[in-house]
Amino acid sequence: MNKQQEPRLRFKGFAGAWEIEKIGNLMNVTSVKRIHQSDWTSEGIRFLRARDIVAFSKGEKIEEPLFISEKKYKEYSELSGKVKIGDLLVTGVGTIGVPYLIENEEPIYFKDGNVIWFQNKNTVNGLFFYYSFLDDFIQGFIIETAGIGTVGTYTIDTGKKTPIFLPPTKPEQTAIGNFFRRLDSQIAESRAVLEKSRQLKKAMLVKMFPANGEKIPKIRFKGFEGEWECRKLGEVASSYSGGTPSVGNSKFYGGNIPFIRSGEIHSSKTELFLTQEGLENSSAKLVKQGDILYALYGATSGEVERSKINGAINQAILAIIPNENYDAEFISQWLKNNKENIVNLYLQGGQGNLSGEIVKKIEISFPTKKEQNAIGLFFRQLDETIALQSAEIEKLNRLKKGLLAAMLM
Repeated sequence: MNKQQEPRLRFKGFAGAWEIEKIGNLMNVTSVKRIHQSDWTSEGIRFLRARDIVAFSKGEKIEEPLFISEKKYKEYSELSGKVKIGDLLVTGVGTIGVPYLIENEEPIYFKDGNVIWFQNKNTVNGLFFYYSFLDDFIQGFIIETAGIGTVGTYTIDTGKKTPIFLPPTKPEQTAIGNFFRRLDSQIAESRAVLEKSRQLKKAMLVKMFPANGEKIPKIRFKGFEGEWECRKLGEVASSYSGGTPSVGNSKFYGGNIPFIRSGEIHSSKTELFLTQEGLENSSAKLVKQGDILYALYGATSGEVERSKINGAINQAILAIIPNENYDAEFISQWLKNNKENIVNLYLQGGQGNLSGEIVKKIEISFPTKKEQNAIGLFFRQLDETIALQSAEIEKLNRLKKGLLAAMLM
């Protein structure tokens, strides 16, 4: 294996070459006695499937957790054994190679074959073992051996053959494992802050716009009063769709005019660019940064965003330009908040195509322009906060990936 024998980045005080070893030479790799679906219960001893481990790795909550009875657990664990602190469970089907570290004495059982059990017995520091499975070295081996063109699986036999780089001393393993645990804690804290911001926005969208049939919202900024006025969108804004230049004409593409398609309305970048000739010889229409873009077709139906760039739109997008007394951010936020209702009303909840005429008939309740401005500004600032928090998490994840490569070889 063409890998260097010392990591590029190392804690002070540690030296010496790392050794590569097959995990099967370090510990027992196995699974458990099969539990049948008829033995699943709604309470008792936690029963993990591969999908549960994948959800845990993403910080997601298991909506319908599975269990087995304590009696069944005792019966089967006497045959298979019990997981211990420091053991590693790794997904073998679906999204393969996702690790789950056992960190307490709480009894659990899992689905045989779907989950591979590495009985560590403190041979390797548990945290170091866990993070080694997140690094590209082991993940690359898993992908390479899973098979190309088939549904990949990670088996007990492959688990035994999985290579791992080990530092010459256990304290270095511990230092590395603890470092990445602290980094993960920071990422988790950032995710929690982001989730609070998202929940705040969700709650305020409901409370700062009147409910159906009502004319006053539950919450409004100080100094504003009076009933809101219901108007059709077509009465308060102009709108138009675009078109697509002939794809076969090379003179129409490769210019400097961003060509925005429905899947790109949330982005500041586009894959295609039109020439001036392409714009003039088609029904593509120009939009300005800040104009409201409303997706009409397919899976993106009902998606809405204020354009982040100057460009041109195709027929799958409706550009909405509010009149003088109506605020674009306010309208955009209302349309976002009511996307599900609009899709359910006009598309019976499924994917399909809206039209400009349908969108123009959408009824929205409006306060005064000044209150619209205040509400629009509030949600724009909240969106900016959410975007910054998301960017910080992405930055931390990139840092973690880079450090795993540098510190774990």
